[in-house]
Amino acid sequence: MERKDREKLPKRNGPYDLDSRSDFCFVAQSFQKHANIGTLLRCADAGKAREVIVVGRKGWKKRGAVGGTVCVPYRHFRYPREAIAYLRDKGMTIVDVEKNERSISLFECVYPPKPAFVLGNEVYGVYRDFLEAADLIVEIPMYGHIQSLNVAVSGAVVMYDYLQKKSRAL
Repeated sequence: MERKDREKLPKRNGPYDLDSRSDFCFVAQSFQKHANIGTLLRCADAGKAREVIVVGRKGWKKRGAVGGTVCVPYRHFRYPREAIAYLRDKGMTIVDVEKNERSISLFECVYPPKPAFVLGNEVYGVYRDFLEAADLIVEIPMYGHIQSLNVAVSGAVVMYDYLQKKSRAL
């Protein structure tokens, strides 16, 4: 995006027409790199996510989103339990994106209504609080030697799978 185009963007985060947004959101927990959250915000905007929630001790700095912060609502919670309570209060279902003994393949899952896609830390995965609160755990099948994807890439894969399945159901 050229500088003149960026200058036309609103300078603050909101207000938003939530009625025009989709019913899902992303939860990114204890991310390692600010650029990953910036990229996730851009993906969230592409799918019209309801919001992006960042969980962990550090908040997100507004670098690397190319205007994404003005297009998608976001909020920060320091602790997972605060985020879980907020999600439950909003009627969201918790869908962890993680490979474990409870997970089912992305290709075979049926998503619950209003999913909050929890994306784990790039090194340590999804926190135990989110795993215990999960309504569904979905894994992205991996066929190569490396068994994980970047947090923003994982979010984009799950988002488009969800949107594609949702559009078929309509």
